[in-house]
Amino acid sequence: MNFFKRAALRLGHSPGRSLLLTALLFAIGALVLSGFVIEAAAARATEAAQRAVGATATMRLDLDAYMQAGMGTAQNGQNAGMIGGDGDLYTGWVDRIGESEAVAEYNYELGTAAAPVEGAEVYNAVEPPPGQDEYLAGLLTATGVRDSRIVGEFRDGRSQLVEGEPIVPGGPEDLALIEERFAEANGLGVGDRFVLETGTIGIEKTRVELTVGGIYRSEAVSETARYTPPMNEPGNNLFLAVESVSMLEGVVPGEDGSKIQSATFTLSDPDDLDALRAAAEAAGVDTALFPIEVNDKQYQRLVGPIASTAGFASVAVWTVSAAGAVILTLLVVSWVRERRREMGVLLSMGERRGRLVGQLLAEVGMCAVLGLGLASAVGQPIAQWAADALLAGEVATAQAAAEEVPDYGAVNGGAVREDEGPIDELDVSIGGAQIARVGLIGLGLTAAATAVPAIALMRLKPREILSKGA
Repeated sequence: MNFFKRAALRLGHSPGRSLLLTALLFAIGALVLSGFVIEAAAARATEAAQRAVGATATMRLDLDAYMQAGMGTAQNGQNAGMIGGDGDLYTGWVDRIGESEAVAEYNYELGTAAAPVEGAEVYNAVEPPPGQDEYLAGLLTATGVRDSRIVGEFRDGRSQLVEGEPIVPGGPEDLALIEERFAEANGLGVGDRFVLETGTIGIEKTRVELTVGGIYRSEAVSETARYTPPMNEPGNNLFLAVESVSMLEGVVPGEDGSKIQSATFTLSDPDDLDALRAAAEAAGVDTALFPIEVNDKQYQRLVGPIASTAGFASVAVWTVSAAGAVILTLLVVSWVRERRREMGVLLSMGERRGRLVGQLLAEVGMCAVLGLGLASAVGQPIAQWAADALLAGEVATAQAAAEEVPDYGAVNGGAVREDEGPIDELDVSIGGAQIARVGLIGLGLTAAATAVPAIALMRLKPREILSKGA
């Protein structure tokens, strides 16, 4: 009789054991498939996060490298260690870097304190108390940019232009974007003019006349329960062309352009970071003093939980596979031991040992096909449930850790917004690659489960089996 047919008859003759073997292989297949699917989903989410976040690089002065190089101003030894002109970054350098094919878009920034002296005054949600320092009470924040449209708070919707035009490359150098509260407090509209004066101590006073180019609305709320210094009041944040702020800082734009504090580059591809650094060196920038770095804090916060989930899934795959092989082997060995008499009779009738091993392999293989087939059919909801459960735990852990550790990155503009939390869902989908891998593992388990019984079968002697009984 064909041993495949005999294997099918045997499985039908022992439905309880057949169902047990099939159920075990189904459980193994479902768990292993879930692990593979979660790993694939995590890889896709990680790649997407890298392309969304990891493609932005920042260049700014490295103070440690600056001091170690012995640079800085010195006046008769009195001011050694202060940042001098050799620590300034200029727009001309950045513009040359921006011409690189590695750069999709770029921006630069220069912030300063300024005092409105004509046509406007600072906005106060609460009037200053008596005795307040008059100098500090008259300062606001002016931020010079190349393109206000790609400034973080405008790009992500925290601020919206409600009237007028944004600051754009090549536009008028005297334009200003003012916040709605500042505009209302001073009765300013698009086209009106006002004057700012240098507010930084130690810099010669310079006045810059500005034209209101646009009015924006910030979602930041003013403190109304108590007095807030004007520089901390969101209504007093002004965006200017970087040339105007450079003049307020006492640096007249020259051959290399205007002074700036930092530059941000959006790369065409996250893998172009080395090309960007090469472009900076070609532009004459000392990358030891002005390193180009990707701030991966946000990236790590986004992908941390899914990386942990994928790691757990990977460990689970191999643990389940190993444990499944052991359990399956023990089950088949026990099954064969109970069938010793059957095997002895078949051998005494002239059946070859290889065909008995083939029958055993066919029995386990039929159960494997059925069990793994069912696992593939219902694996999607199981994998989604497992991914959601694992990821929810990792996200909760990450959020608890984030609450315990303060975010000091906000000082240097590297803070992550609170609403940009970790990725808390995975798009789980079963593909042919995952099913193929599970099939290979099922093949391996079937071979492993029959290897030990096969060795025992090859050593069987019919006379000893039949003389000793079952």
